[in-house]
Amino acid sequence: MTEDIRAQYKAKEILASIPSDRGELFIGYRPAAKPGKWREQFHQTLERQPGRRLSRSVFEIAGNTKGSVVVEVAECASARDAVEDLIETLAENQAAALGPGPESLQPAAFRHPEQAPAGLFFARANLRISIMSQSKASDDVDEWLGLIQHDLDLAPRDARDSLEIRSEDTQDNATRLHYKLPWKVGPEGWFKFVSKGAPIERGEKPGELFLGPSKAGVTVQGWVLERGRESYKGEFESTAGK
Repeated sequence: MTEDIRAQYKAKEILASIPSDRGELFIGYRPAAKPGKWREQFHQTLERQPGRRLSRSVFEIAGNTKGSVVVEVAECASARDAVEDLIETLAENQAAALGPGPESLQPAAFRHPEQAPAGLFFARANLRISIMSQSKASDDVDEWLGLIQHDLDLAPRDARDSLEIRSEDTQDNATRLHYKLPWKVGPEGWFKFVSKGAPIERGEKPGELFLGPSKAGVTVQGWVLERGRESYKGEFESTAGK
C-alpha cells in the first residue's frame, strides 16, 4: 500500500481518533436479514489474513433477483487493526476516489461516488464493515447500515448474569481477561464488550481479551447477544491502575 493512499484517506487522523481510555469489541458478529423483505442468498467465512476473520453475505430482495446487497464484516483483534483493514480495502477499491460517509460514522467512513453502484465502507471498534449494492441508489445501503448499527448498539440491561469475566495479570503493562459462558453460543450469536478506563483487544486464544494500560480503575461490561433469544451479561472491575 502506498503512502499516497494512506494520505488520501487520512489514515493517521483516523488512528489518532481511537480513544486510549475506553474501547468496544465484538466477537462472532454476523449480520442477518429480518424476515420479510430480504433473504440470505449466500454466506461464507474466510480468514482474510491471520487474526482477521471475514464474514461475507449476499442478501437479495425477496422475489427480486435484480436487487442484492453484499455485506462484509472483517473481525480484527483491535480498533487499530480494523482501521488498517479499512485502508487496505479502500486501496483495493476500483473507484477513483471515495467521498466521506455519514457524519455519525466519521472519521472512519467512506462512500462510493454517485456515478458508481452504492457502497459504504467503515470501521467501528474492531470491525471493518463494507455494504455494497447493485444499485446506484443508496437506500438499500442505508437500510443495511441501520440494521447493523442496531445490532451493534444492543446492550440490554435485563440480560441474565451468566457471562463470567475474570482477570489474569501479565508481566507487561496490560491485563489479560478470560470470558466464559456455561453453554455454547448459537450460530448467530455474538459477544460484545465495552471497556472504560483502558482500550480492549481480542486475544489470540478463544475466550481471551487484553486491556491496555490504564491510569485508574477499569470496568468491562460484556454481553452475549442473539436475535430472538435471551441475552446474557457479565462484568469485570479493577480498582488498581496498571
